Amino acid sequence: MEEPENLIPRGKMADILYDMALLDAIDNSYPQVLEENDLRTMEFLFEKYGIDSLQFVRSDLYYASIPEEYQKIYEAVEERLTKKRDSISEVLRQGRSQASDSLPEDEDYD
Repeated sequence: MEEPENLIPRGKMADILYDMALLDAIDNSYPQVLEENDLRTMEFLFEKYGIDSLQFVRSDLYYASIPEEYQKIYEAVEERLTKKRDSISEVLRQGRSQASDSLPEDEDYD
């Protein structure tokens, strides 16, 4: 496949796909959040990254036509998502630990 004229650079494409994955996770877990904020995923991403739907589709198809390149993009996205998940898990773990540390110890009423 021939490279499109306005190809989205690989790093920017990874950023878009990362944001898309996060927004999709939010939509699956807390759809009311996107509704309450009147946020439509693709419209939001197109505006945020200064692209349009045709540019996105053509770039996605181009990268998909080069499996090694597409794999690198998705591996970068997966790595970022894993780091984000791990950092959130750590914050939650620390929060639980702090909450349990602040609970009063059982008093002996003998």
